[in-house]
Amino acid sequence: MKGLIIIGSAQVNSHTSALARYLTEHFKTHDIEAEIFDLAEKPLNQLDFSGTTPSIDEIKQNMKDLKEKAMAADFLILGTPNYHGSYSGILKNA
Repeated sequence: MKGLIIIGSAQVNSHTSALARYLTEHFKTHDIEAEIFDLAEKPLNQLDFSGTTPSIDEIKQNMKDLKEKAMAADFLILGTPNYHGSYSGILKNA
């Protein structure tokens, strides 16, 4: 079984990403492969919080990668911080 964990936090090395890394290690003990797609590291729009603006080509490639990984996965986990009772803006844009 193969899964994809999409991290919807705008911060690199967030609590959400720490939880995702923990889950991938936990899944290994059950022979489940899980891959992480971190939206803070692979932005899908030009509102990048790292201080750099990704190119349109980079954004298109990130979108293509996310789509391919999601289609190949048996399950998806969406990890996001809680922002005023809702999920993050970068996850909404994904």
